[in-house]
Amino acid sequence: MGMQEEEILKLRSDEYLEETLHLVSVGKYDLAISAIHLHCDLRIRSSILRRGVPYPKTHSLKELIKIVEKLDNKVSFLLSNPDNLLRKSRIEEGYISSRYFPIRFGKDDVAPLLKFVQDVYDRYID
Repeated sequence: MGMQEEEILKLRSDEYLEETLHLVSVGKYDLAISAIHLHCDLRIRSSILRRGVPYPKTHSLKELIKIVEKLDNKVSFLLSNPDNLLRKSRIEEGYISSRYFPIRFGKDDVAPLLKFVQDVYDRYID
């Protein structure tokens, strides 16, 4: 089941990224920030499974990144670089805030996070 599960999570992650791009294009930034988090979460879970390691039941990107970091040194860049830490934290905060608090997000909130995910996160979490 591991390989099949990994492939499903990777595909779903890619679909959440596509959905993020669509949501941004129609100005639904509150939903886009949640979709960004779901993309990141599923992508890293897929990466963990591909390495033959079960993933824990957490939604913390930091905790999931730490698991991959133990298996692949290049991933430490995501946690050691202050800008990356800030963006990862903003993705997690945005996910929680968009779901549970009456906070609105705009293009200026989402665009840098989407750029980070596409240019940095997805390169390190394969």
